Amino acid sequence: MARLRLRKTLVRLQAFEIIDPIATRQVERNQGHDHLHIQPAPPPAARRPKRQQIAPALTVEKHEMKRLARITIAAIVGLQAIFWIAVVLWLNLTPQVTQNSQQTARATGAGNIIAVEMNDRLRFVPTEITIKAGDTVEWRNIGSIPHTVTADPGRAPSSRNIELPAGAETFDSGWVMGGRSFRYTFSEPGVYRYICLPHERARMLGTVIVG
Repeated sequence: MARLRLRKTLVRLQAFEIIDPIATRQVERNQGHDHLHIQPAPPPAARRPKRQQIAPALTVEKHEMKRLARITIAAIVGLQAIFWIAVVLWLNLTPQVTQNSQQTARATGAGNIIAVEMNDRLRFVPTEITIKAGDTVEWRNIGSIPHTVTADPGRAPSSRNIELPAGAETFDSGWVMGGRSFRYTFSEPGVYRYICLPHERARMLGTVIVG
């Protein structure tokens, strides 16, 4: 009867998780007596399934991945914003020129034709030429980058690299695309200093001296 009551007590203790249901008792024979060993129930954390123990680590990893994703997206958006700001600034700072690459040189009589090349190194070659009144200069774009031949202070009000003799007419080629050319005949003696409008800051400058 005593053993039966003890087993009932153990069952109740197991129900309240006071003792470990897996090892509730251990009966050992020792000199003809039963010794009952009760093993206390493990704490709740020890009985927690492995899946629940791993869950916090997975949660931390997910938060870290989300944080890295947010940082990556922010970096991409920031780089795109910087790119478009640079494009807008470049467009605003680049002087606007007309699209007339077919402008015809003013005819003032027969004369020599002197060639000046415009290249992708952003230079007029030769940079300075000396001609006679009535001669024609032909600027040839031998590269792929569009250029202009501009001797018009109205097209570049802030430029200090444009100079014309008194009484001389201004001229501006507009865009001269790769493989195209522009001609102008000089009638007034003096010094003509001209620029490539979009590449003035790169020192694409030229001089024509008319004797």
